[in-house]
This record gives sequence, structure tokens and C-alpha cells, in this order.
Amino acid sequence: MLCRFRFLSLVVFLLASGASAGDMLTLSFTGVQPLVNGFHYEGWAIVGGVPVTTGKFNVDANGALVDLAGNVIANGEFDVEADLSQTAAIVLTIEPDGDTDTDPAATHYLAGGVNDGSAMLTVGHAAALGDDFAKATGAYILATPTDTATTNENSGIWFLDLSSGSPAKGLDLPTLPAGWAYEGWVVMGGSPVTTGTFTDPAAADLSAPFSGTQAGPPFPGEDYLMNAPSGLTFPTNLAGATAVISIEPSPDDAAGPFTLKPLVGMIPDTAKDHVTYSLDNKATGFPWGTATIQTTVSVEEIKVVPGEFRLLQNYPNPFNPTTIVPYDLPERVAVVLTIYDILGREIRTLVQGVETPGSKSVLWDAKDEFGRSVSPGVYLYRIKATYPSGGSLTQTHKMVLL
Repeated sequence: MLCRFRFLSLVVFLLASGASAGDMLTLSFTGVQPLVNGFHYEGWAIVGGVPVTTGKFNVDANGALVDLAGNVIANGEFDVEADLSQTAAIVLTIEPDGDTDTDPAATHYLAGGVNDGSAMLTVGHAAALGDDFAKATGAYILATPTDTATTNENSGIWFLDLSSGSPAKGLDLPTLPAGWAYEGWVVMGGSPVTTGTFTDPAAADLSAPFSGTQAGPPFPGEDYLMNAPSGLTFPTNLAGATAVISIEPSPDDAAGPFTLKPLVGMIPDTAKDHVTYSLDNKATGFPWGTATIQTTVSVEEIKVVPGEFRLLQNYPNPFNPTTIVPYDLPERVAVVLTIYDILGREIRTLVQGVETPGSKSVLWDAKDEFGRSVSPGVYLYRIKATYPSGGSLTQTHKMVLL
């Protein structure tokens, strides 16, 4: 099958046992699939710039949360030996078989900044894949350039564009962070067959197990001419099949396509070789999640509630690409926290709304309001607190993006 996952919703309650005894993190995911071959998920709370594990788990075929031995976790509860009250972000990683270290794997799957105790977790967050893939586009042709025959041209697919008369890059895809790779697929009779993995859409992919002996074009793709998997016969006719570009964890937990499939296209039943066809963008169906932190505050902790309104220095500083901006609120106020460039032009609003008293923080991923990365340099961040009485206070600091 094209999809080896089921849409699901699961809730994970993570019970903290640190200074704020009774802290609870609620995670809810939609579209998260079971991992196999020992791979598993791990949640991380970013507290003071340091990742703190919130537990390792997987999802079974019924959508239930299970431990690494396959046992259903009662009520989905994990004890976390940390205080979650100062969590700036939540990150979900994919960890490989045999994982025993205390650091997150490079494969950051979903993430979100925590604001007033809650976060939206997406692949587009800077701490995950860093792009929502909504602008990805793709084109392909059918051809078999790796053999000398001209009678089987519909048995190969190459992700290139021939509309100009010369081969050109057919895939417009974001650059992936470490821990991820692209992979092409053709689904034939319900069976997905790889065309190879790649990170550069303008270069050949990393394998050609089914191609002939001649050199192929310098783009991702494959000729299905030999070494056919069980149940299939090569050469074949790809007309009526489905072409897919997926985003795969690297290392990968399984041989089939992963959940993330930004580009998918039905190959026309009347498809002809050396004609450019397009792929459809399917990024709107990507997995996502939410996170909510509930903190039980002791009497002692109430006595350390900040005594004054303060905007603190960001950390780390200088930074690249993320930094945390902390601030103290002695009472309930309406807060606006905004990033400006050195000329005073507004770049991005990080916080806007009414907030409760306490020591707060927010993560900035060095992007503007439109999701574009900003240039290195000096930036200003300004907080304005407006009180119910109508009075207001404003403070400003500098930060340096490397």
C-alpha cells in the first residue's frame, strides 16, 4: 500500500517529579505512524536551552501508546525527573534501534515553541524539518535511457523536466536538515518500488538496482528493467501507476514510504514517454500535534513569582539559528514582544496576548512573519506590557544573529 500508517490521535501524559511536583505535559498527535525494527519516538522538553527527555515510546497498529517492550502504557503516563515549568519548546525525535544516549537524534520530526504553556507541533518548526513543504513542486518523464532498446520506454521514470526541450531539474524541494533524505517511488499494483534516495534534486540519486548498464541522466530516477521484486515483472508499463516523492528518516526504520509525502501524482493511463507530467502537492496532510503543560505550583514557588516587570537578555547570544527570549511578569498583563532590525523595521511578533504572572520565555527561530530566514546582524527585541488600568511599560534589548 502507498500509505503504511493510519491517522490516529493519541494523548501522552508526562508526570514531572522535579521542583514543580505534579507537572504534566499532554501531547496529542494526528498522523503519527508506528515505527518498526527497534526504532521509536522520544519526546524532549527544551528547558533553559537544554533538551530533557520526556520518555521513549512507540505506537502500535491500534494507535495505542506502548513502551519499548510492546506493553501498553497505562494511561499513557511517564515520570519525568525535571521541572517543566520553564519549557521553551517541545521536540519529537525518531530514535534508532539500540538508542541508549541522553541526546536527541538528528531526526527531529515535530516541534513547537511553548507559549503560555502550550505549543503547536509541526514539521515546519525550526527545531524539526524547518519547512511546511507547501511550495514543493515536481515534474517527471517516462523513459529508459539506461538500455539501448526503444520498445520499453514506459518502464522508467525520471524526475526531470523536458518542457524546454532540454533536461532540467524537475523537483523544487527545500533542503533537508540532518537526519532526513528524499526518496522517489512508483506504486505498481499496490506495491511501492523505490527509485532511490537523494538530497539534491538536481543530481543523480544514490542507487540504481533496477536500471540497465548505460548511464542515466544526472537527476533522480530509475529504469525498471531487471531484478524485479517478487510479484512484479520488468520491463513494465508505468502508465496508470502512482509516482511519489517521500521524506524519509535517515537512518530509515523500514523499506516502504514514510508518512511524509509532499509530492504525489497519478501517472496517466495514456502516458507517453519523454512527455513532462506534474506531481501534486500533498503537504497539507502532514502529521501534526499539540502540547500543553500543566504546572502544579507549590507555596514556596508562589513566593518566587517575579517582583518586577523585566525583559532579560536572550540566550544564547550571539546565536544561530535559534535563541530564547526570557521575561518576567509580576502580574497578569497584556504582552506584545516584537523583533526589529537595527533600522527599527518590524521583523516578527513572538508574543501577543494576555499572560499570567511568572517567569516566561519564547523561542525565536531567526525567521520573519512570512517564514523567511533573516540575515545575520544585530536585532532589537522589545516587550510592551499594558496593564488593566491602562498604563504600560516598555523595555528593549539587543541580540546578535551569527
